[in-house]
Amino acid sequence: MSTVSRSTTILLLSICVISANAQWQPLFNGKNFSGWDTYLRVPEGSKDSTPIGFNKDPHGVFTISNGIIHISGQDWGAIISKNEYSNYHIRFQVKFGEKKWPPRQNLLRDGGLMFHSSGPQNYGYHCWMRSNEMQIQETEIGDFYNAGEGDCEFTVSKTTVKGEETDSEVVEQHDPNGIIKRYNDRVYRSGNFENPHGEW
Repeated sequence: MSTVSRSTTILLLSICVISANAQWQPLFNGKNFSGWDTYLRVPEGSKDSTPIGFNKDPHGVFTISNGIIHISGQDWGAIISKNEYSNYHIRFQVKFGEKKWPPRQNLLRDGGLMFHSSGPQNYGYHCWMRSNEMQIQETEIGDFYNAGEGDCEFTVSKTTVKGEETDSEVVEQHDPNGIIKRYNDRVYRSGNFENPHGEW
């Protein structure tokens, strides 16, 4: 399980997992990255093809203040849990900051929660493993992406959204009462549950 940074500022407040005995367990101790690894790919614009790598952070991308993880997004990377989990629920809070970095300085602030991860750390965009992703991007938090191989099953129904190049685009979104379909790409969230920019 990992949380990825894609060139924007994201702040995470709390991460917990529910075990078989239905007790919430904190994954982040609020003080340091004990139980986690960090990984950063090649810095944007670098002529050197060598990634920064594991547990090295020359630009201070990952910091902790007042019990909160701050991710600047200056370099693309991830924080990765050293433990493995199954049969879990996860909850966390997120708030976007203001700073944006190339190449996304004119795009939406973006990140993601990668889960059911496996394989090398440099699989996707050279900074995360094969995984499923819960999108953490402005106006799209909760969308599902397959960032690996294979398919997933969802119950879905059709809806209309504003497309990237058109005013309206028919897509399939998660719907508990919808039909079951297999996907290997994107499933839209069931609704917009985000608070305004700058709020948790």
